[in-house]
Amino acid sequence: MRSKGRMNLAHPRWTSTMTKPALIAAESSQAITLRHVALRDIAIAPENVRAKEPADAAIPRLADTIKAVGILVPLLVRAGDKKDPKPTMALDGRRRLLALGALLLEGAITQDYPVPVIYSTDRASQVAAAVVANDERVPIHVADVIVAIGKLRRRRYDTAAIAAALAYSELEIRRLDALSELDHRAIEALRAGKLTMRQARLLARLPDKKAQREFADQAMSGYFGDYQVRQLLDRDRTDVHDPRLILVGVERYHAAGGRTESDLFGEWPDTLTNPEILQELWRERTQPVVDGLKAAGLTVFIAPAQGFQTPDGFERLPWTNGQLPDAAAHAIKAVDDKLRARQARLSALDVTSDEALPEVLATVQAEFDRLEIKFPSRTVGAVALYPAGDWGVDFQAFLTPTVVHDDSEDSEDDDDTRTTSAGSERYEARGTEIEVPHIEVDVEGRSNVFHEAQTDVATRGLIRDLADSPSVALTALIAQLFKSVRLLTYSSTADSALDLRATRYSARGAKPIDGLDAEIYLRIEARQIAYKACGLRPIPWIEALPFGERMAFLAELVAVSLNLREDRKDAIRCGARAEAAEIADLCGYDIARHWTPDEAYLAVHSKKQLLALLEEMGVEDPRANGLKKAELVTYVSEAAAERNFAPSALAWSSATVPAEEDDGEEAAAERATADDTDPDMAAGHPDLAA
Repeated sequence: MRSKGRMNLAHPRWTSTMTKPALIAAESSQAITLRHVALRDIAIAPENVRAKEPADAAIPRLADTIKAVGILVPLLVRAGDKKDPKPTMALDGRRRLLALGALLLEGAITQDYPVPVIYSTDRASQVAAAVVANDERVPIHVADVIVAIGKLRRRRYDTAAIAAALAYSELEIRRLDALSELDHRAIEALRAGKLTMRQARLLARLPDKKAQREFADQAMSGYFGDYQVRQLLDRDRTDVHDPRLILVGVERYHAAGGRTESDLFGEWPDTLTNPEILQELWRERTQPVVDGLKAAGLTVFIAPAQGFQTPDGFERLPWTNGQLPDAAAHAIKAVDDKLRARQARLSALDVTSDEALPEVLATVQAEFDRLEIKFPSRTVGAVALYPAGDWGVDFQAFLTPTVVHDDSEDSEDDDDTRTTSAGSERYEARGTEIEVPHIEVDVEGRSNVFHEAQTDVATRGLIRDLADSPSVALTALIAQLFKSVRLLTYSSTADSALDLRATRYSARGAKPIDGLDAEIYLRIEARQIAYKACGLRPIPWIEALPFGERMAFLAELVAVSLNLREDRKDAIRCGARAEAAEIADLCGYDIARHWTPDEAYLAVHSKKQLLALLEEMGVEDPRANGLKKAELVTYVSEAAAERNFAPSALAWSSATVPAEEDDGEEAAAERATADDTDPDMAAGHPDLAA
């Protein structure tokens, strides 16, 4: 029977034109037309290619859609014969029938529900319905859904109406609506598979359509720099993870008129839309600390973050290897015990309260007690405060330069003085060698393959963090040039973290690791593309780049020249490891920010080593002992991803120098070149924060 006008196919009471089962066989021989059959009279035909497959996880979602808008695509059916359980057998539409069955069980529809069908009248059309319909149907692309929702919006449909019609939540509609505002080139890139949905959401956050189009064109060319979009978005963005908020508190921020906004896509932390209010409140909260430090005779600077330059007239703290005379070591231990007790008291307080500020000041001042013991001949003259740490404020101390009197006969004025760093005279006398600390590495039970894989991944992790720290890369580069040009000691790359022969890091047959060095090579490739398009030679092209871009490029190139891999467990590169620890400390190295152990890395582990990783993660599951190696690798990988865990063995630990023992002149001579580090010879340490 033909329908008249527009029918509501979802209406369960629409039964007045229902085809009776007794007439189905006769009517099926007529010309193909749309009919409606009661749900009770339809079953899945055995020749349906998916007849025996169980219901999949998406059936409930399909049921919700049918409940909202009805069955929009008719089922392809044939008339049942004597051996069939129902008078109408579905050749195509198994999932729709399963969804209707789910609605029937929940009471949303009855057995009389009218199901739109089209009959196949001959054997050839039945085969086509059973096979071709399943094989040739193309699912709708999410880009088409986004475009359709954009059209509905332009027709002034509200969110609730669209959500009800499509059986989506209103939040999903708002998200898709935001994506519909993307530049058309971005939609095309999404449809072509050149952009992922995550990347499309990144672009949707950009208010500039021109910028969206430029990034979409890059994606269509085969490259999309996620990090470049994030840099644009993060440039003026302040979120609830800002360390200033630890000291200020959300309630105080809101009370001062500050507002927060939630990310529409639920992927980013809430944004603070009034960072100027947050900064003003942070300055007010830290003022008692500033006043207390000034009262102690210190010059106080306020810095926006860690990584600032040394103030004029002061010096950075010299780097030391941690060894002190016994008396000084005991004194520092006593100070540390008091400091830990004070920190414990501070942790028990609400940091946003006024009662916490005196404890913060006392904690900072306690650090100066350590410095007086550690550097008895030097004076701390300045301190820079910046937002960081567990209490929303951290600091870096600076030394007052020492005054050296020039008593040479050539001096025109007996009172002439000059300032110099401690140890500079010894530096001139001994500037032809640098002592390399001895580093103990536990390689017991490791194979060479395992050791190489571990140092390879740790190298790539440090590459990833160093590439995002231009100031640290500049420090490492200058230090390497200084060693090569002036100190004349580093003739072998095994003794240094950087290889200045402009050799990019690579491992035999190993591809870059996604999330680590792979992203850095993509950045450099993007710059190579830009260079080829500019028509300039390298030096004028680089000179034309903005200073920030040049510094970022420098960091990337310096980072990929790192080479800390050790091919064998008996080939420990102590000098390179010492530099790696220093670089890691400067750039805040944390491989878990970007990567957790994948199956490729874990495959070189033994079962005992894999179980040790689970123990390090705190996973207590007795079933893990019974897993096969391949299953255990997968299990450990998934557990690491859930916990954002990276093995402690991938960290670049600071070098430690074992105490000398009286074991003979020969051993003492060996340690003279390996274990004795001059604290005044090294670069400044970046941070002495608690």
